Amino acid sequence: KNDKEVVMAAVKQYGRALEWVSDELRNDEQVVMTAVKNDPASFVWASDSLRTNSDFILKCIQAVGAELLEVEWDEESAVPLKWRDDFDFMVRAVKLDLDCFQYASDLLKSVPEFNKIVSRFARRNDDEQRQQQPYEPLPDRMILRIQPHEQTNQIFTRFSTKNPAASPDKPPCSSKEIGQ
Repeated sequence: KNDKEVVMAAVKQYGRALEWVSDELRNDEQVVMTAVKNDPASFVWASDSLRTNSDFILKCIQAVGAELLEVEWDEESAVPLKWRDDFDFMVRAVKLDLDCFQYASDLLKSVPEFNKIVSRFARRNDDEQRQQQPYEPLPDRMILRIQPHEQTNQIFTRFSTKNPAASPDKPPCSSKEIGQ
């Protein structure tokens, strides 16, 4: 209960083990972060000082995403609702994970400046994803052609291939085989 090494091993395997940890270790950022990474719902057993610490909450969001803001216990949010109204906090949260936007309060969502900032993050995120996954044309053997069969006029698919053994006269599958 109070042996950090044992507790770290326990929360690494089962984050909700944080429930049975000493108050001292529930206030330890490393222990709580390990538990949250295993199971974001374990955040409800973090000490009050960590659960109300905006910087620590943001570190947790960075580790597990917006899922942290979903966590509820006894119909109450594990992350204090006051943060959902806080402009600076929510901007930082949305910057870490765009899905955090859905947890912003309606009041904050009605602030045009907040929405402009979120839109910029969304565009930047889209640009980054495009850069990480550049368009690559399919290899020749993967190109799908749909055309009518010359003799039966049924539609079939033909995959282009560089394989000389493939017969150009015989379609690789008939319309029956593709469910038409």
